[in-house]
Amino acid sequence: MNLCFDVGGMSTKVAFIKNDAFIKKDIIKYDSLITAKNLFEKIVNYIKTSVEINNINNICLSFPGLINNETGEMSGLSAIQRNHEINFKKKLFELFHKNVYIENDAKCAAIAEMRKGNAIDVDNGLVLVIGTGIGSTVIINKKIHKGNHLMAGEIGCFLEKIENEKYLNFSETSGMYSLEKRYKKISGNTKTGKEIYESYLKDENAKELVNAQIYSLSKSIINISFTIDTDLVLIGGAISSNELFLNLLNKKVKELYKLSNMKQNFTILKCKFLNDSNLIGANELSKNSSY
Repeated sequence: MNLCFDVGGMSTKVAFIKNDAFIKKDIIKYDSLITAKNLFEKIVNYIKTSVEINNINNICLSFPGLINNETGEMSGLSAIQRNHEINFKKKLFELFHKNVYIENDAKCAAIAEMRKGNAIDVDNGLVLVIGTGIGSTVIINKKIHKGNHLMAGEIGCFLEKIENEKYLNFSETSGMYSLEKRYKKISGNTKTGKEIYESYLKDENAKELVNAQIYSLSKSIINISFTIDTDLVLIGGAISSNELFLNLLNKKVKELYKLSNMKQNFTILKCKFLNDSNLIGANELSKNSSY
């Protein structure tokens, strides 16, 4: 049985997976952005208090940021603050003496979809995992393309704008955490991303912010499509199960594509495994490291 963690900016999902079946699911909540050190302490405490470690074969992690899956070293922009300070792969192995596998979260989603889901026959594709920020991966010639410095496909790092001499990236302007912060700023009320979408038709503030997010996502999808000539765009994360989101995104991409006078040659679908894609992909890491 594998113990799998899908690390996010506001919580970490946990799954016990045996023979590709979910035996148990759980969640570690922190409800605010967290440092790598604090997250490591929470994961270790969870394993010590909630896991019969002798029943575990492997520990598998899906993690935001630039990940060297062989060494476990992390760097780059991430929903987990100071992610470079803790090597989860090395330290979890030292503590529990189990094989530890780790990979970027969007790449885990892509692995799940390429092996078992909606990207099995895709030559060139884009996987967007929309959570606290924006995770992304590009598939080129049926392989995940990482680049020489692990930065290929990291569209969450795209420059959106400079504000007060600060570089604001795509994740900061278009992720769910940004949506929630902006809603609170203009309305004075606190709502989750899900609640903001649910109030789209009756709340003008929600409608304005959702439309802005959809435009930003559509713009980046179109730009990537002209870069890798993608066949398919897959959407992961909790928002992937929201039909309003998918309808708005498809509609806006088609609208903008018509203005380009170019033909749209790709479709936009939700990940087959929705919000479980990251966990399933993490579990797959222990089977085959070639992707």
